[in-house]
Amino acid sequence: MFRSRSVDAMVRAGCLIALLCLPVPAAAQQPSSFCLQAGPAAQCHTFLVTEFGAYYRLDQPYGQERRYLLTGDLGVMINLDANNAVGVTGYLSAHGAVQYPGEFYPDLAGGVAARYRRWVGRDWRVDLSAGMPIPGADRVLGTVRFPSAVLELRGTWRDYVGAAVRWEPTRYEYRTSADAGFPTTNPLSVYTYAPTSVFLTKHQLYVGAEIGRLPGAIATVVGWTLIVVGSLANAST
Repeated sequence: MFRSRSVDAMVRAGCLIALLCLPVPAAAQQPSSFCLQAGPAAQCHTFLVTEFGAYYRLDQPYGQERRYLLTGDLGVMINLDANNAVGVTGYLSAHGAVQYPGEFYPDLAGGVAARYRRWVGRDWRVDLSAGMPIPGADRVLGTVRFPSAVLELRGTWRDYVGAAVRWEPTRYEYRTSADAGFPTTNPLSVYTYAPTSVFLTKHQLYVGAEIGRLPGAIATVVGWTLIVVGSLANAST
């Protein structure tokens, strides 16, 4: 009887020691609340978007307009789950407007867009964004008015490089003069003219390539510095 109690005590002690020696499972890694580099839900709850794009225009440009478009995007997105994310981005754009051959006078504009992202596997992302340019910007065809839109579909590899299709239906207002008829106070004049506004909607379609993450941020800063310097240099001549 004494031996059985001793054996039981030894068995219990051995079990306790074995439990104490077992490795403690590591706690599941929690995603960061905010990431400077884009990442899925397992890595980030919220992440930064930095992109620089260069596009070629497919539709027929107006007059001496060139076919290029340069964009820089900055925004924030939130992962809803492992496959989906939503967010808001702001952009600056330089459309290829030019008054004279050889000159560099781009149409500078900006706007905001809502963006949806679908994470596809480990390496690919598909983004759909819908937004609008800020009304009031003066461009070659006139002043941008509401409603105008910017729609873009892009696919990227690990947010480093990607391809995109961009459609811009833009509503413009430009001022002109209309015949107001024969004058009644000045018989020496034949006609009088009154200023009036004309509205038109121009559709512009682009395809292009984009780079993101840190290379995209660097390209945006460098690219927009060159754009602004080039525009100021031509404006001063």
